[in-house]
Amino acid sequence: TLARRVRYRRRMGAAYNRLKLPQQTAIDAMLAGATDTQAAEFAKVDRRTIFTWHKRDNFKAALDEMKRETQGRTRIRIQGLAPAAAAYLGVVFQDKNETTQNRLMAARALLELEQHTIELDDLNDRIADLERPPPKQLTVAKSIPTDPAVEPSRARVA
Repeated sequence: TLARRVRYRRRMGAAYNRLKLPQQTAIDAMLAGATDTQAAEFAKVDRRTIFTWHKRDNFKAALDEMKRETQGRTRIRIQGLAPAAAAYLGVVFQDKNETTQNRLMAARALLELEQHTIELDDLNDRIADLERPPPKQLTVAKSIPTDPAVEPSRARVA
């Protein structure tokens, strides 16, 4: 039920903790998959109140903070399951008793995963290059005035 999912969604984000309990409850409900109308019912506020909260910077910041936290946790979970999923796809692909269609779908999924992995590695390398501090520049000594007779390009025409 939504109530059980919300109970496990309580977070300790800074912006989130500055909200009042009904606002926190509404965010928890939204993160558990509720619509704004359902979140309003769950938080025991009018539906229009939710729309008003969405316009406030503190509510938007808390909702964004909690979305990032939830998405981060989901990414970690997916990354943990990825090796087992890839291994399973490999088993299906190599199983001669599987239908050709299933083997082809497994092969396609494996190739797509590999392509995404390559793209992510490339992006990570590019980000690391951008974040790397630039090399120190050599300082050039100020130019010393030269004799125009020695360096004709700097001579003035009278």
